[in-house]
Amino acid sequence: MKKISYVIALLGLAACAGVPDKIDNAQVYYDFNSAVVSDAARKNLESQALYMKKNPNINVVLGGHCDERGSTEYNLALGALRAGNAAHVLIHEGIEPERIQTISYGKENPQYPGTGEKVWAKNRNATTKVKGKKIPPVAGFFIALGIRHRYCNTDKKLPSGPYYIYHIHP
Repeated sequence: MKKISYVIALLGLAACAGVPDKIDNAQVYYDFNSAVVSDAARKNLESQALYMKKNPNINVVLGGHCDERGSTEYNLALGALRAGNAAHVLIHEGIEPERIQTISYGKENPQYPGTGEKVWAKNRNATTKVKGKKIPPVAGFFIALGIRHRYCNTDKKLPSGPYYIYHIHP
């Protein structure tokens, strides 16, 4: 009987290998002027997907960040691509699109203060934030329509970042 319990325990440990303890504030990094997911970033996102499969009640927000160089508009678009590409990896790994929301911070909300290549490299990322609640069904409706944010149909000036971008998932 003890042998069977040891085997079950070992199988349980083997099944958990590669699954992180938490994914809140996990980051994947990008090259300058790029939204291409590197091999290292892909492995990180695949382990995040394993965690999300083990915890089906968890939803995430992927925030795309950029360094301070370039225009605000360019960096908002690049941040959206970074977050969207990270989301596509999670979806490819079997995570339901309804559990993922993307947001672009562009260069407006740097995670690391300062200037220079070392700081810029840290700020070129997509950061995973765990969201406890399910994304409301209304958001799924907006995703299907491709509407980015509640301000997109008004003439009001957009508030200063962050800008929520609902990504259309295939």
